[in-house]
Amino acid sequence: MRTRSPRRIVVAGLACAVALTGTAHAAERLAAFYAAMVRLLEDHSHLVLGSEVGRSRFETGAYGFWRAHVRALLVAARTPGADALVDVLLAPLAPEVYGHQRTVLGLTPEQITEALARLAKIVETA
Repeated sequence: MRTRSPRRIVVAGLACAVALTGTAHAAERLAAFYAAMVRLLEDHSHLVLGSEVGRSRFETGAYGFWRAHVRALLVAARTPGADALVDVLLAPLAPEVYGHQRTVLGLTPEQITEALARLAKIVETA
């Protein structure tokens, strides 16, 4: 099994986000983005935890791209307060939050993905 470098992981994450463009509703696209990010965290959390904790998370190019992607989805859906919501919607993807949910709370990746999909639907209907 090959180990991926952090750069390859970021590229994989960006590719997932780019693949989520199209005619699907914003909630479906956000849910698909969440699912891709959960897979990324599940497969590579040990690397992400070393590079994207605390304030450093906001300084990576990947976070900026993900932020722009989620903001674009919110704007496309005409969601009020899109700028204020972007970081709130990305917060559940913080490696520390994901790690807490998996190790302390015992949630499965499927449970986390399902909860994030529900969040995406709520945002679109708000």
